[in-house]
Amino acid sequence: MSGAEWGSTLEFSSIGSASFPAESAVSFSTTQKRSGLYSAAIMGSGLPAGGWEYGVGKLLSTPLIEAYIKVCVRRSTYATGGNSVIQWQNFHASFPDGFTLGTIYIDTTRKIRIYSNGILRATGTTVLSVNTWYVIEVHVLYGVVGLIEVRLNGASEISWSGDTTSSGYTNFDRLRFSMFRHNTTYAEGYMDDFSINDISGA
Repeated sequence: MSGAEWGSTLEFSSIGSASFPAESAVSFSTTQKRSGLYSAAIMGSGLPAGGWEYGVGKLLSTPLIEAYIKVCVRRSTYATGGNSVIQWQNFHASFPDGFTLGTIYIDTTRKIRIYSNGILRATGTTVLSVNTWYVIEVHVLYGVVGLIEVRLNGASEISWSGDTTSSGYTNFDRLRFSMFRHNTTYAEGYMDDFSINDISGA
């Protein structure tokens, strides 16, 4: 992925979600960016109240069981009900929304959490601020002997090992980079420098 450098949705396979295609929530900014010319501006103020998740998704050309994922995030507001950041999903086996196998999440205290199979596995210690760029890097190994590691601005934030599988799913084939609207509160901000690599570096 280019890190939003196309300045359009061309490099993403999905915008919004299947249940609520919130295209209006995603635009591209030349003023707030971590690098290059553009970032993805993801805004929830124009969405109706409710439990909407909105952002961009990338369908992988080859399903994976292990990957290194990076996104840079700068949030101007956080939803009071919590905030998703990255999800790895099995899309083809659970069309059209995809089945979420794991999530990187920012809780109501603005700390990073990791979820696997819908279960909270671990919580970080760093309290995130508004209007600050953070580099979030994730190493996911999907398996009975699995692993989820999170680095924040290059430093280890969370490392958890255990069963990361969900029954009936053998791999993940889509990533979602997202924010969340919880009732009347919503997350807004910017995402930049998207990166997905398998263990070969490709």
